[in-house]
Amino acid sequence: MKKEKKGNRGITLVALVITIIVLIILAGITLSSIVGTDGIITKAQEAKQNMANAVGEEKEYIDYLTNELLALGGQEGENPDTTNYLPVTINVLLDSYNTTLGEFPMVFKVKTVSQGEIVYEDVVSMQVTGAGNTTLEVPKVGPEGSKVTVEVMYSGANYDITTDTAISVDLGKDAKTEFGATYNGGLVSVSSVENNG
Repeated sequence: MKKEKKGNRGITLVALVITIIVLIILAGITLSSIVGTDGIITKAQEAKQNMANAVGEEKEYIDYLTNELLALGGQEGENPDTTNYLPVTINVLLDSYNTTLGEFPMVFKVKTVSQGEIVYEDVVSMQVTGAGNTTLEVPKVGPEGSKVTVEVMYSGANYDITTDTAISVDLGKDAKTEFGATYNGGLVSVSSVENNG
């Protein structure tokens, strides 16, 4: 009988123990980076809470504006004859838009002064659905020659106004206010605001 020479076909117990120790260390590091105090799960939970807080603040502000809209809605001063009142056009030129977030509301306060008296004051809103021009005509805001001021009250959490936030024009046949806006990189989703007044 011939004896076969045993070769080095397996791993030694020392190599196995070292491999297991290395795997345990790697597992510990991985678990720490996932569930630790600065881990992925903790950061995801913080981001979720920050997003919920931002959405809550946004909703509170929209509720505030809606209440103001309802409180001011349709008030046209003491002058019952508004048949000769002229409209004002509000135009928003949005230079960039986040399609993932979708449309967003813009809220404006419109105030008309004629002969030193407020003849019209209301809050109106429009839905902006993309880059480019979005226009809203507000009918019967005052008589010709009045001073109408349109002020941006809310432009969405993700959009910044690039022009003055309040613009005054003399009311005439083609009275128009123009605002510029741009996407600011935010990711807060917003529901719409309706003018029911």
